[in-house]
Amino acid sequence: MTIPLPSWQEFSGLQRSAILLLLVAGTLEIIAGIALPFAGYDTYNHIYWIGEWHKLWCAGIFYPRWLPDSFAGFGAPTFYFYPPLTYVFSSALYAATPSLSPESIGKLLALLALALSGFTMWLYLRWKSPESWTTLVGALLYMFAPYRFFDYSTRGALSEHVSLIFVPLLFLGVDHIIERRKPRDTRRGFAMLLGSIALLIITSLPIAVVAILGIVTYTLVQSENARKRALAWGAAATMSACLLCAFYLLPAYVFSSDAQVGRLWTAVPMAWSSPLTAIFTGENLTIDVYSLMMFLGAAILFVALFRIRARNRGIFAMLLAVLILQLPVISYYLFWYVPPFTVAQLPYRFGVLVLIAAALLWQNELLNKRAAIVSLLVAGWSLAVIGLVAFQFAKVHIHPDDRLPIGDAPEYSTHWERPPTFQKHGQQAYLDFAAALAAPFAGKSQSVLLPGGIRPDVAKRENFSDTIDYTSSNAGQALLRRSYWPSWNATIDGIPAATAPDSLGRLTVPIPSGHHRLIVWLKIPAAETSGIWVSLGTILLLTVGWVATSAFGNRNRKMDQPNQEQSA
Repeated sequence: MTIPLPSWQEFSGLQRSAILLLLVAGTLEIIAGIALPFAGYDTYNHIYWIGEWHKLWCAGIFYPRWLPDSFAGFGAPTFYFYPPLTYVFSSALYAATPSLSPESIGKLLALLALALSGFTMWLYLRWKSPESWTTLVGALLYMFAPYRFFDYSTRGALSEHVSLIFVPLLFLGVDHIIERRKPRDTRRGFAMLLGSIALLIITSLPIAVVAILGIVTYTLVQSENARKRALAWGAAATMSACLLCAFYLLPAYVFSSDAQVGRLWTAVPMAWSSPLTAIFTGENLTIDVYSLMMFLGAAILFVALFRIRARNRGIFAMLLAVLILQLPVISYYLFWYVPPFTVAQLPYRFGVLVLIAAALLWQNELLNKRAAIVSLLVAGWSLAVIGLVAFQFAKVHIHPDDRLPIGDAPEYSTHWERPPTFQKHGQQAYLDFAAALAAPFAGKSQSVLLPGGIRPDVAKRENFSDTIDYTSSNAGQALLRRSYWPSWNATIDGIPAATAPDSLGRLTVPIPSGHHRLIVWLKIPAAETSGIWVSLGTILLLTVGWVATSAFGNRNRKMDQPNQEQSA
């Protein structure tokens, strides 16, 4: 059936205004992304990581789990825990444009992620309504809604921003399985689910959890057969994606007690946990305003489902869940005490699901020329984005340059170190901590402190190793300019030596007197090796399974053809 395409004149005045306001908001977002500093709450961590990954890529290290220059040059196990894909992208951009700064690479990556997320949303909407140009308008809404600009410009959540490229593909995959318009749609849906979940896991774990919870809710209210089919294939895709990402997930799990990642889940007052109450606390005002805006948007869309009579039980259930999950008390206990909500961390991250719902419902409204309630919401959101951009150009809310003087975030320090909490102690506390770590060393060029203060004959420091030749009349402890980590190994003249942390979490090795060679290196742990093998094995099994099912399906179709010809 051909659906008549609405012309510009057929839209109401409010609908036309909403489209124009969205275009203005989107244009201003792009201008702001180019002209304004890359300066959100978490931006400086990302700028630092972009620069560190680039340096290590230049050294031939393409997945640096340990960052050797973090914490005043003592190092940190940051990417044993933080998902790597964003920095693979940034390093590839850096390789193509080496003259740019880390900040410029971050801005360029943010703009590319914005464009790619619009493209994947367009693919999803085009599959829902292939003959309508309103797919483009819905994709623009997904790109330029308030949550997006607020997410990467105010919060500075670069990895989360990149992860939104893959969320529409997740919904496209599950809809392929639910609707199954063609015989191969189930297999295609499984492939899209598997790929998008895996990419989400290695980009942003919180958004991966939010998106998976979203499609589970979306699936549970479908018809019985579709629900069973989607849940079964969805569970298979999720488990396969986790195995595919074992190279990242397994070491992160095994070493989680050896770092201070628990700081990511520091409890906050109950009033801060819901946008309905946080707005009255006066803390993090910009975040609270835009969180409330997305919550109210979910409520308006929920009402719009009835007004435009869009029969989408999945979107209905998803919006209802978003509203309930952000209610006071419920949000506090869920997001601080109940897995997997604890991984999502912040209730307002469910605004991602509101973006999906808004794009789908607005497309439906424009295509069928129904009540303009979603257009009213789009107009309001667009005005809010225009306001936020104007505030930022006026420097009303440009986050100050508070990059950490020791480079990395305290959440990724080792268990044996005790860096301060930035929000509580401020910049000076970090400077004091860095000074305390480096106090025994004459300067950044000194990589080891030997007993009695003697100088080594040779001291060669590389990214993940130290080679030290020394002559000493006294036995004692060698103190290295490294943070202690269980994977550090040491030998003295080829004989294994013990490694241990000192009181500040720095790496020490007991050494004997005399003339010796001390070698210290960061060994690849068994969990990392095992995770890589699990990922490779999963790729092999999935490839064999895909080829086998394709061959089996082709054989069945060939066998069916003679029967169809005979019946004809």
